[in-house]
Amino acid sequence: MRAGSSGVRKTVLALRAGVLLVGAILASCSSVPKPQEQGVLRLAGVVRTIFAADLKPQGELYEMCLASGVSQSQVAAQTVYAARTLCCSRDLQKSGMVVLQNPQQLPLRTGDFVEYQVGGARSPDQRHRQNLVSRVVATARSGDGDCWWEPRNPTLERRVAYCEWMQHEGWELDPKLPWVLDNGLSDRFWFKPAAAAAP
Repeated sequence: MRAGSSGVRKTVLALRAGVLLVGAILASCSSVPKPQEQGVLRLAGVVRTIFAADLKPQGELYEMCLASGVSQSQVAAQTVYAARTLCCSRDLQKSGMVVLQNPQQLPLRTGDFVEYQVGGARSPDQRHRQNLVSRVVATARSGDGDCWWEPRNPTLERRVAYCEWMQHEGWELDPKLPWVLDNGLSDRFWFKPAAAAAP
């Protein structure tokens, strides 16, 4: 019985320690600047144009489109794109998908790396708050150029976009504790702070 009681006490102490550790992590998360704030620049790889069928409940990207606040007129103008921030699972739900608005109507193709400005919280009456493509940093045709999915291991499915000029241009790797995407995935990404991204 004593041995059993000792084992129970050890288990309880371990659980308490685990709770304290989780609490410490959550507390530190609240004090870490979140790079997904409005105006931050990030990179993504273009997957495809978003079509009208995606705005229907049975559409593959319906929930994501709904959350992004894109309109049917924007989709009809073919200025809305789906892009991945993680490479390269066949399951879009595991790819850190984002909806991007391309107001400049830049020629975008599947596989292009684009820089976009994070729009922040959804606001249907303020379109500027959507994720806006600011430039194409590398095309799919450029092959092994200045940008790639890091680490360069094609067998991995959670690689992040990286360009060799990022640090020189003021980009940073987000804080030690990863931040959480809308789909629940947690990963570290490169970003350019809003202050540095402003013209």
